[in-house]
Order: sequence, then structure tokens, then C-alpha cells
Amino acid sequence: MKMEAYLINDTYYTRFSFLGKQYRFSLKTTNQKIAHNINEQIKRGLERGMFDSFEPGAEGERVLRNLIARPGLRAEEAVDELNATTKRIKLEEAKNLYLENCKTEHTAKNYTNEERIFKGFVEQMKVPYVHQVATEDIEKWRNKRIEKVSKATVNRELKMIKTFFKQCVEKGYLLKSPAQNIKVYKEPERAIRHLSDDEIKRLLEAAPEDLKQIIIFLLLTGMRYGELCHLEWSDIDFRRKQIIIQPKPGWNPKNFKKRVLPMHPMAHTILSGLSKGSSSYLFPDEDGKASDQGLRNRLYRVFANAKPKVKGNVKDLRSTFASNAVMSGMPIYTVSKLLGHHDVKITEKHYAHLAPDYMGNAITMLKSEWVPSAKGLLEQKKNKG
Repeated sequence: MKMEAYLINDTYYTRFSFLGKQYRFSLKTTNQKIAHNINEQIKRGLERGMFDSFEPGAEGERVLRNLIARPGLRAEEAVDELNATTKRIKLEEAKNLYLENCKTEHTAKNYTNEERIFKGFVEQMKVPYVHQVATEDIEKWRNKRIEKVSKATVNRELKMIKTFFKQCVEKGYLLKSPAQNIKVYKEPERAIRHLSDDEIKRLLEAAPEDLKQIIIFLLLTGMRYGELCHLEWSDIDFRRKQIIIQPKPGWNPKNFKKRVLPMHPMAHTILSGLSKGSSSYLFPDEDGKASDQGLRNRLYRVFANAKPKVKGNVKDLRSTFASNAVMSGMPIYTVSKLLGHHDVKITEKHYAHLAPDYMGNAITMLKSEWVPSAKGLLEQKKNKG
């Protein structure tokens, strides 16, 4: 392999071809002997297949940087030093370890989704080890995904990939995440849909009695559908008129946080009227277990059977609760706590604009002791005239 160091403005550079791509690096020296020695070690590493990639953050690029920063270091020593600080682990193994943690920390639905996403991601990387994944590989994956799914979906998946590589750095598998500088796509903001009073009326008219109670209950609590399905009698405190959303064996609420909902009088009436059978769940399926898809399908049929048809889904019942709460003057922070959002900014983003006089009330909070009164301003104007 012919490879020579050459001068540009008194500084030595090297260039070479690797896997069909041309690379050029400054050797950061004006000394010909030092430049020659560094160049020879890079050449030695290339001939012996020590480098995997020279993209930013890849192993080969880090070894090369070390050779340039420390003249006199042999290629083998630079590789050994890198291996001493980076635990070699296969991408498939790292993925499985990551998903194992997800299995215990995330809902079953989210875990299944993550498992599918990472399976496709690993297949596209086509490299055996974590440290061999380059930034450009992840960008290619992202660009390929956008051909099949929306920007919002790609952004959610990219967030998972970023978290995965961040944990790889924390565990010592990488010195730097190849995904950290990859930007998400800009998404148009979509308004959260809530049902009108007329749509709610049509839904209740189309619903059988048991579903009518569930629809009203969701509209009065703002619960997530999964929280409703896993609600047990032990979660209901009739004396304090409270509903407790809390983690349970085999199921966890979103964000894994316990929260307490005050019981609306109508919700209290609905729960008081439910028959307490052999199941521990308030709204069990036919086998006495937590309801899921069966109940969801029945609720969707109510949307479809309403006259005229109500365009929406079960999730709209939760957003309707939030919208009504904000429009009724309930503080955003309180609404956020009732919804179980991990950050009040999420609530503000989707619902703050619905608050009565939200912007008007906010602007009046500005300090204005130094501003003359309206009467004073008029007098000043009159005097100048």
C-alpha cells in the first residue's frame, strides 16, 4: 500500500482509501520524521485490518486520533489501549440486555414495540459489534424508515436508539454514542382532539348501559384506557372518595408513578352501583381478568354506531376530560397531575391555549410599577398637545 505524508501550509497530512471511501487527516505536526512515523503506523494498521471505520466516533477513527496525538505509539498499542477502555460486546447481545431491562420497566405493549424496532435496527446495521456502528449507519437507518412511516414515528424510534447507545456508553461498551448528534425531524404540531357536547350525547345514546357508564367514568376521571382496565376494588377508597392508580404485579401505569384521583360525585355513583363479583377488577372480561382489546373493540363500535358517526377513538375521552378541565378554569398544574403527565410542559403544550383568558391573564402578571397610570398617560399627552 502506497501511502505518504504530505505538506499543506507547513503541516503534514495523510490520505488513504478505506472500504471505497477517501479519507484525509491532519497529522498535526510540522516535523517530517514524526509525520513519517505516524503515517507508517496508520499504514500498518490498515494492512493488518485493525481498523473498522474512520467515521466520527468509530473505533478506527479513535485509534487514529490516538496515534496522531501521541507520536511514537505503535498501531497495536493504540488498539490495545482502546480495547482496555471499551468492553467488546456484540450488538445482538447488547440489544438483548437493553430489552431485558425494558421488559421490567415498560408496559407489555411498549416492550413489544421496542422489540420489533430493535430487531429491524440490528438487521440493518450489518455489523457484529456495538463499537462498529457508525453515525452514518444510523442516519441510513433513519432515512430508510422515513420512507415507510411518519416523521413522528421515526422520531420516537430514534429516541429509543439514542437511549440504547447512551446506556452502552454508561456500561463502557462505547466511548461515545454514534447517535448523539443525529437530529430528529421537525414535526408539525397537531392539535389534540376533544369531543364536543353533541358528540358525547350521540355516543351515550348509542352505547349500551354498561358502556355508557364506562364512557362517563372516563370523561370524569381522565384515566388512560389501560388504567381503567387494571382498576381493582382495592384501588377505590369510597370513604375518602379517591381512586388510586398504582403499579401492580405484571402491570404498571405509564411513568410507573402512583397517583390519586379525587372522585367526581357522578363517578362515585357509578362505582357504587357496580356489582362486586368474584373478580378483583371493576371492569373485568368474561374470564374475570383485566379487560383489554375486547372492551376496546366494543367502545369503538359505539363510536361507529352513533348517529351520525362520531369520528374519534377511546383516547379522545381522556383528552376531552383534560380540555373540559382547562376550559373550566382548572389550573394547568392540577390538570397535569390528574392526567399523570411526568412534566407540566406536556399539558401546557396541548391544552394551555384552551384556558379562559390564558394569554390575557399571563400578560397582566408583568411588573409595571414604573409605568404611569392610564390617567397619567392621557394627561401627559394632553399637556404635550
